[in-house]
Amino acid sequence: MIAWLHQADSLLLGPFWFAGCVLLGGGALVAWLARIPSWRVRISELAFLGMAVWLVLALVPMPRLGEVAALGKESAAIAVVDLERSANVPGPSLSGPSANDLRAAGRSAAERDVAIERAAAAAAQPQQAKQVTAAESILPTMTEVWLFAAAICLAALLVGALLLWRLLSRSKPADASVQRLTQQVAQRLGLKGVVDVRIHDKLRAPFCCKLRTVVLPKELLADRNALRAVLAHELAHIVAADPLRRTLLAMVTPLFILHPAWWVLRRMSTQASEEAADARAAMAL
Repeated sequence: MIAWLHQADSLLLGPFWFAGCVLLGGGALVAWLARIPSWRVRISELAFLGMAVWLVLALVPMPRLGEVAALGKESAAIAVVDLERSANVPGPSLSGPSANDLRAAGRSAAERDVAIERAAAAAAQPQQAKQVTAAESILPTMTEVWLFAAAICLAALLVGALLLWRLLSRSKPADASVQRLTQQVAQRLGLKGVVDVRIHDKLRAPFCCKLRTVVLPKELLADRNALRAVLAHELAHIVAADPLRRTLLAMVTPLFILHPAWWVLRRMSTQASEEAADARAAMAL
């Protein structure tokens, strides 16, 4: 757990910001250059998906290549020493040093190399400990700020979900005439199935939620033309699966709450989805 936290600290101060600027910032730039609103929505979705995949892969605990190489080198040296010690083959008689003397010298050299490497590593530990201590004085602060902001975001999402549930529980199903008008507009948009249309007495602006739910203010029922236009706009959001997209973005927002590129791209995606819904609704009217 501690190793994962240190890895998360490093990500927050380094690769996380860089990858967010590249993926999210690049997606925002490409979406800004795109002229068609539906294209901007798709580009934003690809940028969001790429950032989510990168974050999942980055948080997976993986061994460092330097540690693996050092461990392999030390293991190989120890294996050579053990192999030399296990060998008990008599060598030929020589006028100079015997074969046993040569093998003993080889073992001593290998053991000396391992001892030198261990001594160097032990000498480098104090300096590395100082560097880690200096870094830890900053890294946990960034992690605590991110966790605090993520906790606030999660609390806000929970409160929003409770308020939405309360609003839906206090709304009433629309009458038969509004349901027929909704079905007519849905057929023009190519939307199949039943759409749940609800009326709220104190609602100020219409919206769509869940997968197929549209909530309308009661004052809107007096004007049929305005009601048709509003239904076309909200049903266009349902056709494009915008409620589901907004829910998914809200669920992952705590992970990216401190990254400004996330908010820029999310705002552009929301604006593009509104423009795309307007264009689709205008074609259906």
